[in-house]
Amino acid sequence: MTVASGPIAKWRGIPTSKYTKTSPNLLLIDAFLNRQWGFFFNGGRVVRTVRGGDSPSIHSWGAAVDSSWRKTTRAKSLEAIEWILANSKELHVDEIHDYKANGRVWKSDRQSWKDNPTMPGANSGDWIHYQTTIEGWADTTPLAARPGLVLPSGSSVPSRPTVDFPVFEPENCKFSLWPLSQSKPLLFVGMPFSAEAHDATRYLQGGFRCAGFDVKVDGDYGAATEGIVKFFQQHDGLVVDGRVGRESWAKFDAAVLKGVEQNLQVQ
Repeated sequence: MTVASGPIAKWRGIPTSKYTKTSPNLLLIDAFLNRQWGFFFNGGRVVRTVRGGDSPSIHSWGAAVDSSWRKTTRAKSLEAIEWILANSKELHVDEIHDYKANGRVWKSDRQSWKDNPTMPGANSGDWIHYQTTIEGWADTTPLAARPGLVLPSGSSVPSRPTVDFPVFEPENCKFSLWPLSQSKPLLFVGMPFSAEAHDATRYLQGGFRCAGFDVKVDGDYGAATEGIVKFFQQHDGLVVDGRVGRESWAKFDAAVLKGVEQNLQVQ
């Protein structure tokens, strides 16, 4: 098993403006878990304290992702966990929480599992939580191109495209990994504020702007943005309600990927 060695810098204090989204490195891992084992994105960056405590959660820096195996099997989740462990150094993963198995936690500095049956979701959770190091947070190197990384047995090099830039500047047609996200929030006028919904709205507005619409990329899902959404919904034969749910996101993501295909590379 290959693991990171030496002292590892920890996430401490208050998140800075540098960490305003989910780690691009972790999104690459999540996308691979989806392709290979049928996982789906179950949560990334959210600014909050640790459950049952008052210190910042690792999620506050976008340094952790929860990937669910609910739509597949426990056996496949164990295969995925073993693959992450075997490639932890190349994936920049220094901690894994497996909620199904007595709340067990693996840390690279001790290179072993330890049970934590009191953590929320222990014994019954159908997802894994994995964390990236500070050094690996922004790594956008395609997984198959990382020296030393071993693909799962029987796996071929993934053919799903990955945006070849980590920058999230939707006003400049740079969307980071948003088009490949496995899950996005429901958007509608009057929705409660959240960091994820704010970024999702910016992504949506940026796509419209880059398609030629005069819309401000400010993360505010107001009447102007809703009007363009309704236009697209009518054009694509969807329910014209101004709400961006699963079907509208699927159509929009496909349009964005097609529009920036010159900036894609096959992973």
